[in-house]
Amino acid sequence: MNAPFNHDNVAKNAISARLYNGAELIVRGDFGSKKHAYKNMGTGYFIPGVTSILGILAKDALLPWAAGQAALYVKQNLPIGATAEQIAEVCDKAKGHFNRVKEAAGDIGSTVHNYAESLFRGHEVTKPADPQAAKGVSALLEWISVNKVRPIEVERICFSRDAFYAGTMDLLADVNGKLTYVDLKTSRGIYKDHLLQAGAYKFAWEEEHREQIEQIIILNCNKLTGSPKIVTISDPDEMEFYVDTFLRVKSASDNLKKMKEFY
Repeated sequence: MNAPFNHDNVAKNAISARLYNGAELIVRGDFGSKKHAYKNMGTGYFIPGVTSILGILAKDALLPWAAGQAALYVKQNLPIGATAEQIAEVCDKAKGHFNRVKEAAGDIGSTVHNYAESLFRGHEVTKPADPQAAKGVSALLEWISVNKVRPIEVERICFSRDAFYAGTMDLLADVNGKLTYVDLKTSRGIYKDHLLQAGAYKFAWEEEHREQIEQIIILNCNKLTGSPKIVTISDPDEMEFYVDTFLRVKSASDNLKKMKEFY
C-alpha cells in the first residue's frame, strides 16, 4: 500500500510502499539531485526505475517528430523578407521547440493521470478545463463505460528483488473478471517501450504476490480525438515475451553502467 512519507532528504510529495509483507520499504521521491528516484529505505540503496532503464532504447519516432516540430516553428514564426539576424534568431529558438511541446504534452498527461487516480480511488472528480486533457478524460470514461472495472491497486509502487528495479503501476484491476494491469497513456500512439514497461510491472508484481496477472491493457486516452485506443494482451506467451525482453534490456542497462568503470 502506498502512503505519504516524510524524510529529511525526500520531497514532500514522495510516496512510499511497504512491500513483501512489510519487509521492504520503498520510497519514490526527490533525493537531492536524484529526481523521481526509488530508494530502499532498509538497505539505503537507490533502485533503478523502469522508465530510466527503458531510456537506453532508441526512440524511432522521436527524431523525425523533433525535426518536424522545428520546421513547424520556423514556418509559423519566420516573417516574410526576414533579415539574416531574424532567420538566425528563429532557427535558434526552433532547435528547442520540441522540448517545449514535449513539456506541455507531459502536463496534459499528468492531468489525465491525476484525474484517473482520483476516480479509481473513489474521490470526487471534476473534468479538467484544458481542452486536450478533457478529451483524454473523455477517452478514459468511454473505456470505463463499456467495461466492468474494479480497481485493486492505484498508482502502486512495485519492486523486483530478483531483477532489482522499481516502478509505479497505473492501475491493477479486475476488468471483466480478469486480473489486469492497465497502463494509461496520452501519447499519439502505443509504442514498443509501453509493452516492455507493462511487462516489467507484471514481473515485479507477480514476484511479490505469487499470483498471475491474466492480461495487460495499454489504454491510450487520446487527447486529440477523445476516443480510446486499446491494446489488450492476454496470450501468456506474448506477455512472457515482453517480460523477458524487458529483463534483457535491464541487463544491457546494467552492463552499460559497468562500462563506466573502464572508460
